Amino acid sequence: MLEAGIDPRVIRDPELRVAVVNMWKLWRLCVERTGDDSFGLQVAANLYPTHLNALIFALQASSTLREALDRLQRYVRVVTTIAAIEVVESPVGVALILGSDSSGSAQRPFFPVDAFMGVLFRTFRELLGASAAEGLLEVRLCRPVPHRLEAFEQFFGVPVYFGAEANVMLMASGVLDRELPAANAMIAGMNEQLLRDYLGRMRHEQVSLQVRKEIIALLSSDKLGLEHIAERLNMSGRNLHRKLAEEGTSFKELQDEIRQDLALRYLGMSGMSLNEIAFNLGFIDQSSFNRAFKRWTGGSPGQYRRALRERH
Repeated sequence: MLEAGIDPRVIRDPELRVAVVNMWKLWRLCVERTGDDSFGLQVAANLYPTHLNALIFALQASSTLREALDRLQRYVRVVTTIAAIEVVESPVGVALILGSDSSGSAQRPFFPVDAFMGVLFRTFRELLGASAAEGLLEVRLCRPVPHRLEAFEQFFGVPVYFGAEANVMLMASGVLDRELPAANAMIAGMNEQLLRDYLGRMRHEQVSLQVRKEIIALLSSDKLGLEHIAERLNMSGRNLHRKLAEEGTSFKELQDEIRQDLALRYLGMSGMSLNEIAFNLGFIDQSSFNRAFKRWTGGSPGQYRRALRERH
């Protein structure tokens, strides 16, 4: 944990959260040390239901799977701040789609997605009991084909497809309105209140998310700076610096992550010149952009764009 920049003491406090960038470092280190690119499934298999906080109890006490999934969509931020759940009904079944925000997507490892999809599957099985086996039809993952394909097929027990456009768990249409065996409106309501209270506290704590939004809004302006953003957030620059440090990040790290992510996206858009991209990212000139891009990727923006064109 220390190698990933995480203080081990955080695991003693269920209310403390680890910065996303540090968690990604930890995931990569775990996979490097184990040599297992299906490590995310091992995490999902060994997770205790209580690791999901009051969320698991609210889901278990829901009257139907539809109600449980509605709660999951509303309160998933208790578990992760960079993912979103979407439920789409169609003639072929019910698609449970795991989406995410765009922050740092260029650096995001796929192992935590494997883990989260595994946790969703275990939760789904926990809620439906014996009927879960007939409810799940297939799983689609954006990640590349793993070295141990059989690990995924054994874990989910249904066909698993890789290189998909989205991370999806496809279920039979009939499962949504099936009554859940542990339904209890009072317990569901009590735990939902705990979830609301927790999210209310989180809104005041996640300063880095507020700073991300401000950086994106001011990226190409001459007002992009810690002091100005601190003023917009009604605090001093020193206070903002301290709060970001407590969340395991800094203004410069957030600015760099956002610039890199947007740079990779813009380079995939043929209508934007390198000068335009540099301006939109807040660099004083293209040379500054080139230097930053080489620091991020080891190559130049032009080389990256040419590689994209050759790939397609």
